Amino acid sequence: VDDLIRVVQLAHQAFVKREKNLAKDLDRELQLDPRPIVRPDTLSVIGYEIQVIRVRPGANRQRRDPLTFAALPAPYGAEIDCAAILKLASALRTLSLERDQAILLPVRFETLSHPLYLDNLMAALQMLQNDLRSRLICCLVIERASLPPRLDTVAKALQRFCKTVFIHPRQPFHGLDEAKSLGIGGLALSAADFASDADLQALEALVAKAREVDLFVMLLGASSELDTAQKLNLAYSRLKD
Repeated sequence: VDDLIRVVQLAHQAFVKREKNLAKDLDRELQLDPRPIVRPDTLSVIGYEIQVIRVRPGANRQRRDPLTFAALPAPYGAEIDCAAILKLASALRTLSLERDQAILLPVRFETLSHPLYLDNLMAALQMLQNDLRSRLICCLVIERASLPPRLDTVAKALQRFCKTVFIHPRQPFHGLDEAKSLGIGGLALSAADFASDADLQALEALVAKAREVDLFVMLLGASSELDTAQKLNLAYSRLKD
């Protein structure tokens, strides 16, 4: 393991050297937008989904790159995830959070599958205030249709510094029983992944299976899918108007 860490350290150092202004750019350009998550029946706010945006200056206008669930090279994704955690407190400063409201923060599984990146992310989480960690849901972005290796190790590491761990899997996804047994608390699904009638049937089946094993399910970025969220009784966040 020590040799693996050393190899990853050297690779990461080479990446940082090549992208020597990346940390400064992320500090200046990374923007976190909290998006309310509401209950489908009362529309009361139960938490906030953090949208991670990189805002780059352009010749005529700013370019906004959504990075929340974007597939990124591991070194770059790890830098994004750590920078997002370090910016989290300031992004929530204007919100009056109630006691039971949670914060859903995306974290790429690739960031946590390498020992160096995992250590860096843990160090960033340790810097958060206890009140924020007690309401933080780390949402693991999994770029595959089944559980990745080492999910149990990653989930246990994260659970030391957050309220619970959700997964944001690629569709279709298999392995919800095992996910529950590993301590995963729920699923955060993108509404855009379920646009067609066939996708809706897949969503209904996935929600039914998740509830069978006692996993919470929420629908992110709902807009025209509000009827779906209401029908399936799913907590949801909306796209900005």
